Amino acid sequence: MTNAKIRVESIYDLALAKLLQDKLEKVVLVSPTKDQQEFLSIEDTNQPHDIHIGDLEYRNGIQIKGVSATVDKIEKLFRESLPDSIIFKHPIQQDAVYNATVIKYLYRKRMAILDLDGNQQAIMFNVETNVGNKHTVQVKELTTEKDKLPICSDVITLSGDYVILEVDADFVRVSRKIKADDRTKLHDFGKKVVPDGFGVIIRTSANSVKLDEVENEINKLVEMWEGIEASIGHDDDSTELFGGQKVSEIILGNASKVFLDKLRSEVADTIKNYHYFKAYSMATGLTIDFAQQFIEKVGKEELGLSLENMILSRDYPIGNHVKVQFNYLNGTTDESIIGNISKTGDIIVTKRVLSRSHQHSTPDLILEEGDLMEVHFSYGSWTIHYKFFSSLSGELIGEKVKIITPLDFIYRGRIRGFDMGMTLQKLSDGTVTSDIDNSVSDMVKRGMISKSLDAKLGEVSRVAMEMLKAGNDSIVIRLDQ
Repeated sequence: MTNAKIRVESIYDLALAKLLQDKLEKVVLVSPTKDQQEFLSIEDTNQPHDIHIGDLEYRNGIQIKGVSATVDKIEKLFRESLPDSIIFKHPIQQDAVYNATVIKYLYRKRMAILDLDGNQQAIMFNVETNVGNKHTVQVKELTTEKDKLPICSDVITLSGDYVILEVDADFVRVSRKIKADDRTKLHDFGKKVVPDGFGVIIRTSANSVKLDEVENEINKLVEMWEGIEASIGHDDDSTELFGGQKVSEIILGNASKVFLDKLRSEVADTIKNYHYFKAYSMATGLTIDFAQQFIEKVGKEELGLSLENMILSRDYPIGNHVKVQFNYLNGTTDESIIGNISKTGDIIVTKRVLSRSHQHSTPDLILEEGDLMEVHFSYGSWTIHYKFFSSLSGELIGEKVKIITPLDFIYRGRIRGFDMGMTLQKLSDGTVTSDIDNSVSDMVKRGMISKSLDAKLGEVSRVAMEMLKAGNDSIVIRLDQ
């Protein structure tokens, strides 16, 4: 890798920046945060970045976006370093430009379904068109969810180090981070050099180079568009006209947060479970930033315990309603009620009377309305243990153990884990079976997880099977991270 310029803008920023700095050669961290400048001795610079690392919407992981070869190397590093991380790779690239064909059009919604390249579909809103029409579009939003399509637009923008050029537009805008006098100078400069039919946004980085360099980049981007435009219509098929940026999403579980805590603590005083608190909610993240100021007086262990007790007493008291959120390998998410808390402590137990035949029913385990579901779990556990009791006799009629990535607690009494497609079941006669989703078996080959995580899942499954056969009351497994 040669001089990869990376911007890390995340609740995990200091630890991730240190990991990149320690493990990858010729890394330049640009637009550093104050913490990165102070604790990693990184000089403040507004250089343009090749790679951007930011948070996912629900703070349960990060997104890496940029030059494909560099993203691949960062993926490899994070997969090997972050113990329970799961990587999702988008099949198409952000900002790629396509000669797309309309294959379905909803007139009332003014929404078109597009064929981008014969393999990938996308959606475009607020458009007047007909089935069979061609449109030059750019990918604007990506998703890893199975049932959601990427969003495209016929507004085309081309990004450089110093400017962003918009096609079929007429404006000049300058970054508000640039001071007033320099902004006026760059605005006047933009009006002089931008050709008709283009709009331009002048980035903060333009203020640190000569105007000739900015003008040269504008001319190169115009030439790039002219080349794209010349290829439109030469092929009747839907096809990619211009590549964009590779985007990967990395889900970070409890074990990854523990690792990042340790890494951060090597350079800065860090409250115990720091990244758990940062990810729990925005309010908790702000609270821990404030609490960091009192480490010397109170101590990081004590502060961590106080914050943990605050969350447990507020969001997980006896009688509290709990929902579990499962993320799946196909990118979908499911959330369901598991009941009210009946026991707290190292292991939390919820109970719920089933109001109808429940989703846990299988050909071998039939649940009826009125049966009781009891769920055992703990923060950081690799399992969730379900027990089912008959409404008529009160006897245990079956059990299930789901194998997951280490369980997270999330805002307002919810819990979250990544369902790894591995479920163990025990019937009232003592029969124990396992159900393994075949899609899990090639996750290592597809680069989604590390070999060490695959081995850990195998160990959890083995231990859970032994505990289920032995009749353990609570099967809650927290292997050493």
